[in-house]
Amino acid sequence: DVKPQINFVPALLQMQQEAHDKNQKFTIYQHAGETNWPTDNLVDAVLLDSQRIGHGYNLFRFPNLMETVKKNSITIEICPVSNVVLGLVQDQRNHSAVEYLKRDLPIVISNDDPGIFGYTGVTHDWYQAVVGWNMNLGLMKKVALQSIKASRMTTQQQASATKAWQVAYDAWILGVCEEYKDAKLQIK
Repeated sequence: DVKPQINFVPALLQMQQEAHDKNQKFTIYQHAGETNWPTDNLVDAVLLDSQRIGHGYNLFRFPNLMETVKKNSITIEICPVSNVVLGLVQDQRNHSAVEYLKRDLPIVISNDDPGIFGYTGVTHDWYQAVVGWNMNLGLMKKVALQSIKASRMTTQQQASATKAWQVAYDAWILGVCEEYKDAKLQIK
Protein backbone atom coordinates (compact mmCIF):
# COMPACT_ATOMS: atom_id res chain seq x y z
CA ASP A 1 0.00 0.00 0.00
CA VAL A 2 1.65 3.26 -1.18
CA LYS A 3 1.11 6.19 1.15
CA PRO A 4 1.15 9.81 -0.04
CA GLN A 5 4.21 11.87 0.76
CA ILE A 6 2.21 14.06 3.11
CA ASN A 7 2.26 11.14 5.58
CA PHE A 8 6.05 11.44 5.85
CA VAL A 9 6.26 15.21 6.30
CA PRO A 10 6.43 15.20 10.13
CA ALA A 11 9.28 12.68 10.13
CA LEU A 12 11.17 14.52 7.38
CA LEU A 13 10.79 17.86 9.13
CA GLN A 14 12.02 16.31 12.38
CA MET A 15 15.07 14.86 10.64
CA GLN A 16 15.77 18.23 9.01
CA GLN A 17 15.59 19.95 12.40
CA GLU A 18 17.84 17.36 14.07
CA ALA A 19 20.44 17.77 11.32
CA HIS A 20 20.21 21.56 11.63
CA ASP A 21 20.66 21.35 15.42
CA LYS A 22 23.84 19.30 14.88
CA ASN A 23 25.04 21.72 12.18
CA GLN A 24 24.77 18.93 9.62
CA LYS A 25 23.35 18.98 6.15
CA PHE A 26 20.14 17.04 5.54
CA THR A 27 19.69 16.11 1.92
CA ILE A 28 16.36 14.96 0.51
CA TYR A 29 16.09 13.17 -2.81
CA GLN A 30 12.45 12.63 -3.76
CA HIS A 31 10.94 10.24 -6.28
CA ALA A 32 8.10 12.32 -7.71
CA GLY A 33 6.23 13.17 -10.89
CA GLU A 34 6.57 9.73 -12.45
CA THR A 35 3.21 9.95 -14.19
CA ASN A 36 1.39 11.75 -16.97
CA TRP A 37 -1.14 13.08 -14.47
CA PRO A 38 -0.67 16.27 -12.45
CA THR A 39 0.15 15.12 -8.92
CA ASP A 40 0.86 16.93 -5.68
CA ASN A 41 3.99 14.92 -4.92
CA LEU A 42 6.10 17.29 -7.03
CA VAL A 43 4.82 20.22 -5.02
CA ASP A 44 5.61 18.30 -1.81
CA ALA A 45 9.12 17.53 -3.05
CA VAL A 46 9.83 21.22 -3.72
CA LEU A 47 8.24 22.38 -0.45
CA LEU A 48 10.37 19.86 1.45
CA ASP A 49 13.48 21.45 -0.05
CA SER A 50 14.53 18.40 -2.07
CA GLN A 51 17.88 18.71 -3.80
CA ARG A 52 16.97 16.16 -6.46
CA ILE A 53 13.71 14.88 -7.87
CA GLY A 54 13.73 11.44 -9.41
CA HIS A 55 11.78 11.51 -12.68
CA GLY A 56 9.87 14.79 -12.49
CA TYR A 57 8.31 13.73 -15.77
CA ASN A 58 5.09 15.70 -15.31
CA LEU A 59 6.74 18.86 -13.95
CA PHE A 60 5.82 20.55 -17.25
CA ARG A 61 2.23 20.62 -16.00
CA PHE A 62 3.30 23.09 -13.28
CA PRO A 63 4.92 26.14 -14.97
CA ASN A 64 5.30 28.10 -11.72
CA LEU A 65 6.82 25.09 -10.00
CA MET A 66 9.29 24.73 -12.89
CA GLU A 67 10.47 28.27 -12.19
CA THR A 68 10.90 27.43 -8.49
CA VAL A 69 12.86 24.28 -9.41
CA LYS A 70 15.13 26.38 -11.61
CA LYS A 71 15.53 29.18 -9.05
CA ASN A 72 16.38 26.68 -6.28
CA SER A 73 18.67 24.60 -8.54
CA ILE A 74 16.75 21.41 -7.86
CA THR A 75 18.07 18.71 -10.15
CA ILE A 76 15.60 16.61 -12.12
CA GLU A 77 16.70 13.02 -12.75
CA ILE A 78 15.42 12.03 -16.19
CA CYS A 79 15.12 8.31 -17.01
CA PRO A 80 14.46 8.13 -20.78
CA VAL A 81 14.29 4.33 -21.18
CA SER A 82 12.09 3.87 -18.13
CA ASN A 83 9.74 6.62 -19.30
CA VAL A 84 9.18 4.73 -22.56
CA VAL A 85 8.82 1.33 -20.86
CA LEU A 86 6.29 2.78 -18.40
CA GLY A 87 4.31 4.36 -21.24
CA LEU A 88 4.83 7.97 -20.17
CA VAL A 89 6.20 8.85 -23.60
CA GLN A 90 6.31 6.87 -26.83
CA ASP A 91 8.68 9.07 -28.79
CA GLN A 92 11.67 10.74 -27.10
CA ARG A 93 11.16 13.81 -29.28
CA ASN A 94 8.01 14.43 -27.21
CA HIS A 95 9.69 13.92 -23.82
CA SER A 96 9.10 16.63 -21.21
CA ALA A 97 12.88 16.90 -20.75
CA VAL A 98 13.06 18.74 -24.07
CA GLU A 99 11.07 21.55 -22.43
CA TYR A 100 13.25 21.40 -19.30
CA LEU A 101 16.37 21.81 -21.41
CA LYS A 102 14.81 24.80 -23.22
CA ARG A 103 14.05 26.40 -19.86
CA ASP A 104 17.56 25.62 -18.58
CA LEU A 105 16.42 23.46 -15.67
CA PRO A 106 19.20 21.39 -14.12
CA ILE A 107 18.76 17.80 -15.30
CA VAL A 108 20.76 14.61 -15.17
CA ILE A 109 20.24 11.49 -17.24
CA SER A 110 19.75 8.42 -15.12
CA ASN A 111 18.55 4.87 -15.39
CA ASP A 112 15.62 3.46 -13.48
CA ASP A 113 15.59 -0.16 -12.45
CA PRO A 114 18.08 -1.30 -15.12
CA GLY A 115 18.10 -4.83 -13.71
CA ILE A 116 14.38 -5.12 -14.25
CA PHE A 117 14.68 -3.68 -17.77
CA GLY A 118 17.62 -5.97 -18.60
CA TYR A 119 20.55 -3.58 -18.95
CA THR A 120 23.20 -1.92 -16.79
CA GLY A 121 24.65 1.56 -16.79
CA VAL A 122 23.26 4.66 -18.47
CA THR A 123 24.44 4.18 -22.06
CA HIS A 124 20.97 3.30 -23.35
CA ASP A 125 19.43 6.26 -21.55
CA TRP A 126 22.06 8.67 -22.90
CA TYR A 127 21.58 7.30 -26.42
CA GLN A 128 17.81 7.79 -26.21
CA ALA A 129 18.30 11.35 -24.90
CA VAL A 130 20.99 12.42 -27.36
CA VAL A 131 19.14 11.14 -30.42
CA GLY A 132 15.58 11.84 -29.30
CA TRP A 133 16.19 15.29 -27.81
CA ASN A 134 18.59 16.33 -30.59
CA MET A 135 21.31 17.18 -28.07
CA ASN A 136 24.43 18.87 -29.43
CA LEU A 137 27.90 18.40 -27.97
CA GLY A 138 27.65 21.50 -25.79
CA LEU A 139 24.38 20.38 -24.25
CA MET A 140 25.72 16.86 -23.65
CA LYS A 141 28.72 18.38 -21.87
CA LYS A 142 26.47 20.60 -19.75
CA VAL A 143 24.29 17.66 -18.65
CA ALA A 144 27.34 15.49 -17.92
CA LEU A 145 28.89 18.20 -15.74
CA GLN A 146 25.53 18.74 -14.02
CA SER A 147 25.66 15.06 -13.07
CA ILE A 148 28.86 15.65 -11.15
CA LYS A 149 27.55 18.85 -9.58
CA ALA A 150 24.33 17.13 -8.43
CA SER A 151 26.11 14.05 -7.09
CA ARG A 152 26.39 13.14 -3.43
CA MET A 153 30.15 13.69 -3.51
CA THR A 154 31.75 16.29 -1.30
CA THR A 155 32.71 19.61 -2.86
CA GLN A 156 36.34 18.46 -2.98
CA GLN A 157 35.39 15.16 -4.62
CA GLN A 158 33.23 17.00 -7.15
CA ALA A 159 36.14 19.31 -8.04
CA SER A 160 38.43 16.31 -8.50
CA ALA A 161 35.83 14.44 -10.58
CA THR A 162 35.18 17.53 -12.73
CA LYS A 163 38.89 17.95 -13.37
CA ALA A 164 39.32 14.27 -14.30
CA TRP A 165 36.23 14.43 -16.54
CA GLN A 166 37.53 17.56 -18.29
CA VAL A 167 40.91 15.93 -18.95
CA ALA A 168 39.21 12.87 -20.48
CA TYR A 169 36.81 15.06 -22.47
CA ASP A 170 39.62 17.24 -23.85
CA ALA A 171 41.59 14.14 -24.86
CA TRP A 172 38.54 12.72 -26.60
CA ILE A 173 37.92 15.98 -28.51
CA LEU A 174 41.57 16.12 -29.59
CA GLY A 175 41.35 12.49 -30.70
CA VAL A 176 38.24 13.13 -32.78
CA CYS A 177 39.85 16.23 -34.34
CA GLU A 178 43.00 14.27 -35.16
CA GLU A 179 41.09 11.36 -36.63
CA TYR A 180 39.02 13.55 -38.92
CA LYS A 181 41.48 16.36 -39.67
CA ASP A 182 41.80 15.31 -43.29
CA ALA A 183 38.12 14.55 -43.81
CA LYS A 184 36.36 16.71 -46.31
CA LEU A 185 32.83 17.70 -45.45
CA GLN A 186 30.41 17.59 -48.31
CA ILE A 187 27.44 19.86 -47.90
CA LYS A 188 24.61 19.24 -50.30
